[in-house]
Amino acid sequence: MRKIKYLFIGDAESVHLLKWVREIVKYADVYIISTRGLHPELKGSISDSHCFLLNLDIKSSGGNSKVLFQFFRVNRIIKMIMPDIVNTHYLTSHGFLGALVKKVSFKKYLLVSSAWGSDIMVTPQKNYLYRWLTRFVLNTSDIVTSDALVMSAIIQKLTPAKVLTFSFGLQEMPEFEGEEKDSNLFFSNRALSENYNIDKVIYLFQRLTSNNNSAHLVIGNSGNKEDALQQLVARLGLEQKVTFIGFMTQQDQTEYYRRSMFYFTLPTSDTTSVSLLEAMAWGCIPIVSDIPANLEWIEDGINGIVVNNNNISIQEVMVKHKGIAMINRRIIAERAIFSNSIENYWNELMKLL
Repeated sequence: MRKIKYLFIGDAESVHLLKWVREIVKYADVYIISTRGLHPELKGSISDSHCFLLNLDIKSSGGNSKVLFQFFRVNRIIKMIMPDIVNTHYLTSHGFLGALVKKVSFKKYLLVSSAWGSDIMVTPQKNYLYRWLTRFVLNTSDIVTSDALVMSAIIQKLTPAKVLTFSFGLQEMPEFEGEEKDSNLFFSNRALSENYNIDKVIYLFQRLTSNNNSAHLVIGNSGNKEDALQQLVARLGLEQKVTFIGFMTQQDQTEYYRRSMFYFTLPTSDTTSVSLLEAMAWGCIPIVSDIPANLEWIEDGINGIVVNNNNISIQEVMVKHKGIAMINRRIIAERAIFSNSIENYWNELMKLL
């Protein structure tokens, strides 16, 4: 029996797409059209003849209309492959391209559009054109995948298409020893950009640890606010308590998850954060912003701290740390192991095929 041909259209340098490919190869013959290059960990695991690299200069900040000018090239590739399933990642760029090829060329493939967050929560709010593009992609899709209930609710207001909700999640549960935790160590690895409010992380850390000279905050990642944030730390006199470490390898990040007692994620807008799920799996106490996506995972005082106008006491949750770690690891095991999610997703695809 011929294996199902599954084509990804997206940025194959992204770790998110890497995670999808690693799982789908268990079920299908995988092809990739990448608007940039190929993640190093994909090289050799996918046949060169199955990888089509467009090598475009794509920016994470948006404005990537150049993707749409690849229509004829992508159409030729799809005609050659004749895939059973086309899965696009990020709606208003790769998603629109996949939907347009299907619509204009009357291709018979099953179109799966995977929303990543800002393509539903932010981009359609910019102007009428983006709203139209989003609706077009959603209405052309056979299935839309979403990683948060709050995002799925918005999608379902825009389209009658079937929506499957599951987080990007973890590959597997990590081994965890609570004794490795440093009760004075706080960790943040969200981008140093406006949406992620690292300035609020710094102010909150200062307030929570004003009487604890041993407390330390490690800030990973990078972004356009990095210089301003370092100046803020200097202005607050926190140079001895806050360390910026920039880009981290997966190994470095894992080590900070393992040792940190507290984990900050305070975005203004977000869907399910994989970093939050990783921190929960490693037994950290999450300190999160009061937004719907975070509230799908964290209940204030039960398995973390939700930042709002209430007074926050880290001492109250510290005494419950082992219980919080057990609760969070159980949540992750039940709801956020990616291989389990993809198995359920594949079963849904087979019903449609």
